[in-house]
Amino acid sequence: MTLHDNSEELVKMGKCVVMRHHLWTLNPGHMPHEKIFEMFAMRLTLASQRPEGTKFWCFPPSFADDYRRGHRFERLVRAYKEPWMPTSKLLKHVKEIHISS
Repeated sequence: MTLHDNSEELVKMGKCVVMRHHLWTLNPGHMPHEKIFEMFAMRLTLASQRPEGTKFWCFPPSFADDYRRGHRFERLVRAYKEPWMPTSKLLKHVKEIHISS
């Protein structure tokens, strides 16, 4: 590995791995890589995994892509339940949030 190896893993959160070349897309004038959005979604998910209080589930951009492609419910559950929707003993209801584009 060289000093500026673009394939170097710099951030690892759960199953989300962000490499140097992903972080380079945060430079002005570039569109951030999908892994950047996944990293923030994973950070929010992990931060809300406290035994008490409200759970907040946050999905990576690939969830919306898979949903729009019409993937079956079972496939979505297999792909996103863990770690994106950790089990909660305190779950009483799920609030649906609509975001208009």
